Amino acid sequence: GAISGATVRYRNDTLGAKLEQRAAVIGLILLVTAVILAVTSNIAALSSIPWSAWIAAIFPCPIGLAVSYYSARSIFKMSIQDARTVATEV
Repeated sequence: GAISGATVRYRNDTLGAKLEQRAAVIGLILLVTAVILAVTSNIAALSSIPWSAWIAAIFPCPIGLAVSYYSARSIFKMSIQDARTVATEV
């Protein structure tokens, strides 16, 4: 898939860009479908997880991103692009 996509993009940039965009939409639809199927088929297991475990699993990543981004911007005076890079690497 990747080799054929790179070949198409190399030979015809316009067609490659269109196919890449369509493939991204199809990939997003498949990802959302997989998540919906996983949640609906495992609803009993997911509902038995305590709320504190959900919080522990969900909040550290966004909090880490925010703290590292704003630290890079305010303390180290980095550009927006550099601060985003720092935030995603933390």
